[in-house]
Amino acid sequence: IGYGPEAFSAEFAKFESVDLARAYPDFYHESPHNLALDVITREGLLGFSALAAAVLAGILGGIRARSRNLPAVLAFLPGLAATLVAHQFAVLIAPTAFFLYLGAGALAGAGVEEPEALTIPRLWRTAALVGGVTGAVALTIGAYRLVAEDYLLATAQRRMDSGDLTGAVQAYRAALSRPNAGVTADLYFSRRWSKIAMDSSAAIAKIYYSQIAAGAATRATHQPEERQNAWFNLAVLAAARNDASGTEYALRAAIDAAPNWYKPRWILARLLSTEGRAPEAALEAGRAIELNAGRDPEVASTLAQVLRSGGALP
Repeated sequence: IGYGPEAFSAEFAKFESVDLARAYPDFYHESPHNLALDVITREGLLGFSALAAAVLAGILGGIRARSRNLPAVLAFLPGLAATLVAHQFAVLIAPTAFFLYLGAGALAGAGVEEPEALTIPRLWRTAALVGGVTGAVALTIGAYRLVAEDYLLATAQRRMDSGDLTGAVQAYRAALSRPNAGVTADLYFSRRWSKIAMDSSAAIAKIYYSQIAAGAATRATHQPEERQNAWFNLAVLAAARNDASGTEYALRAAIDAAPNWYKPRWILARLLSTEGRAPEAALEAGRAIELNAGRDPEVASTLAQVLRSGGALP
């Protein structure tokens, strides 16, 4: 049945091979870069079957098109073919999905004979009108919620950039108070608020903005798109507060979300080493240097420090 929309980056990290992690240790895999794999992982076999049926209907419609529909076929069939070829290396977004289905639909219609005039009962026409209006109202409300929440978050960003921190806090809290419409930027704002807290000279302001940053970082861990990054970010914030247990918990959660990502293992090795847990530190450091594949010398130096502190090479 698939993992749902926008879930690939979180789910793929659990299945990523060691070889791929070593080849691209700092690369964030947001999509499979393939239309078929993207639909299968997002919507499952049913979704892929629906896509294949739409494309097949378009191709067959183009083949069966009558001469009067040849201009439409000559316009849409090459475009459909080019779209399918291009999307062996990309995934659908809203505009490309629209044109894919538009082309497939136009081609499918080109192969259909002109239907006879139909008389639709008034009851059915009324039901269709009511259903259409209801759907339009629901979509309009959903669109308003998306735009309103995105506007408030953009307002918070602009006020941050201009130095109006009070206004930024108000806009950010207003966005959080709205029902969740699916627009989130918690990871981004946690980093921005954290930087503002570090740059603040007043102790009260530093604590205040740090709390906002921590709240945003915690919320980010519940979003599927960047869960491993969110946990790693939460670990960084916990480390800034000298919260060793919180840092370790967040790092281990990041490892659970992305077992073959070297960075949380590397930082965890450093933390365990400072706490005198040399055998555990050596285990994580050894795993980190294996996954990093020698790309970053500082990762190897961490392993050397752990061994000097009494750890044994795993």
